[in-house]
Amino acid sequence: MKRFWAALIALLLITSAAAGQPADSESASEYGLIQLSAVFDDPYRSGTIIGGGTVSLFEANLGADCIGYVSAQPTALLRLVDPMPFLRLMFIVDVINADAALIIRDPDGAFRCSNNAFGLLNPALDLIGAPAGDYAVWVASIGTSPVFGRLYATRNPNILPGSMGIVLPPPATVPPPPDATPVPALVAGLDTSRIPTYGSVDLAAGFLPDPYFAPASGGGAIAVGGDALPPDCIGYTDEAPAFRVRWDGRSTRLRLLFIPIAPENADAALIVRAPDGSWACSIDSDPWDQRPLVEFIQPQMGDYLVWVANQTAPYSPILGMIYVTEKIVSPETIRRGNAPAIGELIGLEAVGSAAVTFANATISPDPYVVDNITAGGDVDIGALNGVGLRVPGGADCIGYFPAAPSFVFALPMGLPYLRLFFIGEPDSDPVMIVQIPNGLWYCGDDSFGTLDPTVTIIGNTASGVVRVWVGSFRAGQRIVGRLFITQGSASPIEPNRVGRVLFPDLPAAPIDDLTLIVNPPALNLDAPPNTAALDLAAGFEPDPYTIRAFAGGTLDASAIDAACRGAITPEPDIRLIWTGETALLRIFFIGDGDATLVMRTPDGRFLCSDDSFGLLTPSIDMAQPAPGTYHIWLGSVAETITVPGTLYLTEQRAVSPINPSG
Repeated sequence: MKRFWAALIALLLITSAAAGQPADSESASEYGLIQLSAVFDDPYRSGTIIGGGTVSLFEANLGADCIGYVSAQPTALLRLVDPMPFLRLMFIVDVINADAALIIRDPDGAFRCSNNAFGLLNPALDLIGAPAGDYAVWVASIGTSPVFGRLYATRNPNILPGSMGIVLPPPATVPPPPDATPVPALVAGLDTSRIPTYGSVDLAAGFLPDPYFAPASGGGAIAVGGDALPPDCIGYTDEAPAFRVRWDGRSTRLRLLFIPIAPENADAALIVRAPDGSWACSIDSDPWDQRPLVEFIQPQMGDYLVWVANQTAPYSPILGMIYVTEKIVSPETIRRGNAPAIGELIGLEAVGSAAVTFANATISPDPYVVDNITAGGDVDIGALNGVGLRVPGGADCIGYFPAAPSFVFALPMGLPYLRLFFIGEPDSDPVMIVQIPNGLWYCGDDSFGTLDPTVTIIGNTASGVVRVWVGSFRAGQRIVGRLFITQGSASPIEPNRVGRVLFPDLPAAPIDDLTLIVNPPALNLDAPPNTAALDLAAGFEPDPYTIRAFAGGTLDASAIDAACRGAITPEPDIRLIWTGETALLRIFFIGDGDATLVMRTPDGRFLCSDDSFGLLTPSIDMAQPAPGTYHIWLGSVAETITVPGTLYLTEQRAVSPINPSG
């Protein structure tokens, strides 16, 4: 009842002002006077306005939509110099899930209100036959927190409040003539008919959570460019798109960003094909930021195909995240889908042995679930590390944790992609911290529109023990829940989703510019191989074919070419006689250390590989390999160390160092 009387008294004081008499714009409203005549730039847009206040309208009985919290003083004063047959007023919030209301008192003292309009949380009021005069305008917050946004005015009934702005009427389109030439599937090496490597997502205007993100990789053999594409469409990528966004609904903008994680300083580019067949590209989001951003204003409904390219180097993968958003954000300000690393975090004990070891660093089953973990403890991680230790673009490292890890597992080799999340009891607020083998720390808090934490790590190449601590945001609380570990896209909102994220295979670049004699003096091609002599034909079984072997030697592989690394023996380790025709022959080595591969093809060229797939694992891909004799050397990065491991040969694209069993 107290709130009701406060609201009523405030409104009576405002209404008692002489109706129809111009008010003093400086004293009668917080944001001053907005003056519109019969001709104005349509739509009108105000500066940033903060709505809300301490006066509650919930019991004022001014109408069903006259609700929220306002200040006693009007937010703004709207003066119509001329009568308006139609005028629409809208308040557009800056944050998509903020809820505002709009209250207007017309020159006659009558109140008009709007809460939600056009299926959105943005209010809109249509004034029909609006007389000239002064209109008091209040912007209300449905909650007690203030709302930020802009006030719009338009005479066009086709202009609507959008998900993060206003939606202008669609431009007039001219249908193509009947004999128009269809857009080819293959443009400058980019194949629009191929299935996207990292899948697709269906998004509609106002989607939540915003941003949507997905891991992806760029850099391949296709050199993009030429007259068929805009000037910024450059770099090296794959034929198939990395990702597809299937868009529905009407919105102000659609932004796509790519933020590299490994290597962080990679010079990436974005190439996007819009639903109408046009192309948009970006090499830098601004002159000071090399991370690309593509924006579509009033985006068309349909498929947006996305390629990620390495601007400068072929065959050089860039691991990162694709972001899709309707917000006005940049790579610097967007909420990150991956957890940024922290170099040092004190207060937790890095102890405990692994409860499980994932063979070949393959999470199985995926997702792997650990039941009945109790989250919470007495270690105030924020107080020990500086209250609210902030990670740019990531979660704050705060909460109360047990000193010892909640769960420990081991990886025999690094993973380029790993996600952990925890689902607690209803209405609980857990938090999480993860330490990976190289000593880096990652923090997770609210994620995917829930109170449950997620930590997504991209670019980890270290093998060893991973430790997980699960805490509570509030002191003294204990939360029972489940820990999930995945290489896929499972999340707190889809915890049992199956499907792993595999980074694409990128073939090793042949060293075409070498002047090589057929038998380099340092190598003894005629010597018997150290490990095995193989005869394989296309369609061989079993696939993958494996051989136990040792990598290492005393000869520096850079004697062949500066692009080759590792210590090898003069004689080959494997001699392969190949016959038949196949689309792909992949050779890779998984060892207990950092190894390399050197291969001599039948035509005398040398192919070399060090790290691949984001791992310390070499691999060489040959498309349609020629029949003949292939000599293979296994090198060790450390000259004094011999690396035991397994050599794999496969014709299957799904078999890789990440997924050696296919």
